[in-house]
Amino acid sequence: MQAELKVSIVRFTLEHQPGIVECEFFDADGVRYTMEDKVPIFTADDLWSDSDYPRERAVQCELLDPINLQSRRELVRIKVSPALISSSFNEAAEIVVFAKQLLF
Repeated sequence: MQAELKVSIVRFTLEHQPGIVECEFFDADGVRYTMEDKVPIFTADDLWSDSDYPRERAVQCELLDPINLQSRRELVRIKVSPALISSSFNEAAEIVVFAKQLLF
């Protein structure tokens, strides 16, 4: 099942045409993940080095399965779209996030 993972565009990294930005999100354990790509991959906004950051957006992901725990936190296992994988991801990595981080 496809879903969207909420991410924050946190900074402009390269003045190129189009520019390059870095996004981040945190998994359920608080581990920070980053993605870096061209602005149009993450947003239709015209971002540049002098734009205001952070900006909340969402990226495509695959919902693999819910994780049922005894705690009140609803967790889900996802896989980020391979087109967005950067050096901070393992291509086969499954990431556990809070369900509230997803848009359906």
